[in-house]
Amino acid sequence: MIKGIWRSTHFLLAVSVSIFLIIASVTGTFLGIEAIIDQSQKEAISDLDKISLKKTMDSLQNNFLEVYEISVTEKNQVLVQGITSKGFETVFVNPNTGKKLDIVKPKTRLSNFMKNLHRSLFLKKTGRILMGFISFLTAMLVITGFLLLINRIGGVNKIFRPLKEKQFFRKSHIELGRLFVIPIFFIAISGFYLTTSRLDIFNSNKSTHYDYEAGEKYVDLDKFYLDKVKNVIYPFSSSENDTYKIQLSNRSITFQQGDNSLLSENIHPTPFLIRAWAYWIHTGESNILIAVLLTLTSLTLIFFIISGLFISSKTSWALFKFSNIDFNEAKIIILYGSETGNTFQFAKKLLKRLHQDGIKATICSLNKYNFFPKAQVFIFMTSTYGEGDAPSNADQFAYKFKKYKQLKTIEYTVLGFGSKSYPKFCSFAEDINSLLSQEDNYSELYPFFKINNQDANEYLSWEKKLISRFNS
Repeated sequence: MIKGIWRSTHFLLAVSVSIFLIIASVTGTFLGIEAIIDQSQKEAISDLDKISLKKTMDSLQNNFLEVYEISVTEKNQVLVQGITSKGFETVFVNPNTGKKLDIVKPKTRLSNFMKNLHRSLFLKKTGRILMGFISFLTAMLVITGFLLLINRIGGVNKIFRPLKEKQFFRKSHIELGRLFVIPIFFIAISGFYLTTSRLDIFNSNKSTHYDYEAGEKYVDLDKFYLDKVKNVIYPFSSSENDTYKIQLSNRSITFQQGDNSLLSENIHPTPFLIRAWAYWIHTGESNILIAVLLTLTSLTLIFFIISGLFISSKTSWALFKFSNIDFNEAKIIILYGSETGNTFQFAKKLLKRLHQDGIKATICSLNKYNFFPKAQVFIFMTSTYGEGDAPSNADQFAYKFKKYKQLKTIEYTVLGFGSKSYPKFCSFAEDINSLLSQEDNYSELYPFFKINNQDANEYLSWEKKLISRFNS
């Protein structure tokens, strides 16, 4: 029952977030590729952790008439605003030499479009709240999917064992699921946290502020490396009392330019640091490997939606197609249990064959088992899910079988579908057969039969012998 709830929850979550998840995945793929391209350019510096702020500031003096501000972007680019021989410029520089690499160009309309769509669906605060909620639902989707995966493969210890699945979409869905479950979860959680932080939910967590007297403490710029520097604002004048303001990854400081005396310090709160980590995880802008992984993950999410729709549609449409059948008049009932839809296809074939021979029959899932007043024959056709469990549309059968007793004598047969590569081959079908054999008013029409790997020849042989029982 619990496993059925997880499957239903997983399906409902997938349906709920599918449209928004497609938007987030497509835009995320675009932004991921953009991050990869940007980090492949000459402006992206790979060894910022080895370059001191002092070295960069000294180098800039030889190439700029005046510097107003230095910024280190999330994409490891060193950006400088200042005056050169060409006038005021905003340029990317080589932090080792201080020389200009390129001017800063505005983002394209497509880039801005994708970023705004990804962040807020162009709905500003409302859109951010919505996308944050979608991120939370996606995290829940990952959790339910992982639980289903563990159940499917028979435990965490079998997570990397070869799959025993032949259906392409289902195999790919499971295979990619176990490879990308962690990246998708972190993308979802980091996206949710970034949304909440932008909404100032953690605004009460203020920085810890310290003031110092001139000469009490000094700043050593040789110990500040660019990978920890976010922004440097230069003094407005040449006065020794005028100050530099430096924004670091974990704090901000103000110091005098004359003697480097530290005047004030703000230690960032924990939520600020977590936000920086979440941004790094969610965007991959500062690490090309993370950017590649995020791009592949976004593409995988798109495939998950397509494959999940294909997997669910093979069984879901059956609920609508046979919802209006009058089971009160049915004499022969085919009861099926199908996780992927393959067993359902065989059940439909049998129904068609019975109709061709003039034998009236109807069909429903095992979970729709009820009291059938005119029933004479039950044909059970079911697969086994994971390690001996019931398919999602058959997990309530045992309960309903005990609840709804048939008053007439019933003839029955059980056909199990499975794979001999699983240790519990057709285990759920065996459970049904055992359950029926204990009932006094049930008699076997045809012996219990198992089919390996949906073998068509085995099925046709079984079908032919079953049909002969009706015609005898």
